[in-house]
Amino acid sequence: PVVDSDEGSSFSGRRMTLSAQQVENEGGARPTRSGPIRVLIIDDDWDTLEMLSHTLRKRGMDVMTAKDGLKGIEESRRARFDVAIVDLGLPHLHGHRLGETLRTNGDRPRLIALTGDGRAEARAESERIGFDAHFVKPAPMTELIDLIERLAL
Repeated sequence: PVVDSDEGSSFSGRRMTLSAQQVENEGGARPTRSGPIRVLIIDDDWDTLEMLSHTLRKRGMDVMTAKDGLKGIEESRRARFDVAIVDLGLPHLHGHRLGETLRTNGDRPRLIALTGDGRAEARAESERIGFDAHFVKPAPMTELIDLIERLAL
């Protein structure tokens, strides 16, 4: 189920991985991965695209970008990625349709909606399609980065 928070984001918990704290509390080792996290950001807002890609690169992630839904599909076919951050109000292809396409192409990446659309209907559609989270802009950066890192394990 989608849970709303006062910070403007909501999460779908059905695909969430264990947090590092949960693993430590259960006495297990923290999960690790080999290589950098690969993130595809698809957003038509230049400022959002630049700020987010810069921040994630500083965290050591490999970042690919696209300015619309069709270019997002092209980029997803060119390179593998772990997590896609998708704006819903994209030109040429709505973000929900893009999410459906990405889900059916190959590796089934983890999906995060990052949008100005906080309506209950948009959140429900994100969950129905299989988005792992639905953030309303402006997203709390720390929460977004933590989620990307958990989803990519």
